[in-house]
Amino acid sequence: MRCDTNGDWRLTRTEAAKCIPDERWYKLTNNDGFCGNNCPRDKVDPVIDLLEFADRNADDQLSLEEYVWVRKAASAWRQCVMGNGMNYKELECALRLTSDNSAFNAGDARKSLE
Repeated sequence: MRCDTNGDWRLTRTEAAKCIPDERWYKLTNNDGFCGNNCPRDKVDPVIDLLEFADRNADDQLSLEEYVWVRKAASAWRQCVMGNGMNYKELECALRLTSDNSAFNAGDARKSLE
């Protein structure tokens, strides 16, 4: 990972905040849409929100596995979502790209957005 400045294969909040906004994959996502319409733009840090969302073991760092998962999610967002929000068909598309299809039912996306 280019962002990993100390070579420990983990991204701290500081490393992520300095590096992720300059990454090409991040620039290609609509990071202004992360907030939606429910919060003021000046109080949102999309990188920190991304870290909190992706830090699956809550150690306040991103491991290589978590970082790759974030990249897959960003790619799915770019390929499936047309605007700032996500409808159930776009969520279904993103879930198919980021998860094991064998455990996926077509109604799961609709249920999650109800």
